[in-house]
Amino acid sequence: MGRQRGLVHISGQFDDVQLSIDGKHGIAKLSVPMTKDRIKNDPDLENTRKVNAEFKAASLATDTLQLCTCGHNYSFGDRYLRGRLLGKMSGIVRKGPGDFGKRLLEVIPNRGMLKKVPLDPSDPFATRLTTTMVVSVNADRNTATLTVPSFESKGRLKYPMGATHFKMFLCVGVLSDFQYVGGEAVYEAVNPDMNGVNADAYSGYMDVEGLNAGFQVIAALPGLPVLPSSAGLVVSMGIEFFFDVNSAYNLKAEGNAMMIYEVY
Repeated sequence: MGRQRGLVHISGQFDDVQLSIDGKHGIAKLSVPMTKDRIKNDPDLENTRKVNAEFKAASLATDTLQLCTCGHNYSFGDRYLRGRLLGKMSGIVRKGPGDFGKRLLEVIPNRGMLKKVPLDPSDPFATRLTTTMVVSVNADRNTATLTVPSFESKGRLKYPMGATHFKMFLCVGVLSDFQYVGGEAVYEAVNPDMNGVNADAYSGYMDVEGLNAGFQVIAALPGLPVLPSSAGLVVSMGIEFFFDVNSAYNLKAEGNAMMIYEVY
């Protein structure tokens, strides 16, 4: 590293020379541009390449997890949803077996990290309906059932002003493990044919007031595939509120909520 001579010191880059000012001194040093080829081949950037590889795994898994919400992430999630999900996927990669930069992203051993995740923390599903809810999944892990026993809406259902009815929905989707494959792809799903496959199902319209007789919602994956141990069934649930105008149900703009309930 050298110093600029003269009374006037400047900052900027000229060809391979980087000029800067440190206090009263002008500094000049050679600049080594961060090119794609350098990132790919420079031995000093080996750890950077490993971090980038595992970030790719987390990003691919995040894409799939969003698919597993049956597209509802766009209408129910806040602007920071993808970042939060990406953080969870990155945490799962760091827990995976294998060498740094090639660790396996395992879903089932880390499913606890995806339990009861609200799509919008500012208006979480958990505050909208506080009655007993039971989710069961069949042995092949391709069908989920939400059972809600009868309950008194008052004190159990928090609905927005003006709402007259509500609906519940259940969503299922497949989140596969991701493994290192190298090359341009870097990481790929262990089960590419079923990764991201999803389906949802809705209850009927129900009154927001009085005694609710209870209901059941069943969501099944298309084709009913038997899930291997290297894939998890992501089960999500949501609630939507409506107002009735001349027997036509209109969706409310507020109060609707959804969460990733659990992975099976």
